Amino acid sequence: MIKERVWKRKIWKEEKWLIINHFFLKTLEIIRFIWYILITRKVFFFGGIFVKKLKGFFKGVKKEGKTVRWPDGKTLVNYSVITILMIIFFGLFFYLLDAIFSLIRGLL
Repeated sequence: MIKERVWKRKIWKEEKWLIINHFFLKTLEIIRFIWYILITRKVFFFGGIFVKKLKGFFKGVKKEGKTVRWPDGKTLVNYSVITILMIIFFGLFFYLLDAIFSLIRGLL
């Protein structure tokens, strides 16, 4: 009986591994298909124009990212605090405005 349980556990582990392996292979197959569609210039995308434009777009984004002047830590903290305070202020402002209109509507 103990041998049978051990044998069943071994079979379950093998089946589990096969299921995971099958899922992994199917995922790779889908990725390869998508890669084939994107890379081959004869399939869809009018002779690779889409791929060339996409590459050009990402090159432009990279170039633009290098020219941006990023703020230092102190400035970033200041702007973050100001943003949070403004959110709280306007939240309270509209809450009070809503409460006032509710009170007026309740009186009518």
